[in-house]
Amino acid sequence: MKGIIRGIEIVDYTKKDTGERVQGVNLFLNCKNSNVIGFENKNEFISATKNSFYSTVIAPYLGADINKLLDAQIYIDYSVTKRGNYTFTEICDLEITPKGDK
Repeated sequence: MKGIIRGIEIVDYTKKDTGERVQGVNLFLNCKNSNVIGFENKNEFISATKNSFYSTVIAPYLGADINKLLDAQIYIDYSVTKRGNYTFTEICDLEITPKGDK
């Protein structure tokens, strides 16, 4: 999936029921979709603890460089696994090209 990053939300909270800490970022994207005229809005959560792409692709932009993510091109590839009636998706490739670095 290709898209443009339109917004970023830093996520850092503790689940009340389990006490598990959740950290990462929500990326809000505009993406093309063959069923939509124009762009479809999507969001993708990238976990800091469960996704290796967080430290290699996202973390270098956090802090002073976070605005470089806005309007950046993003490419996400998924691995899809079906187990019985359930479908699981996992990010298997993530690339971000900041605006101006094309």
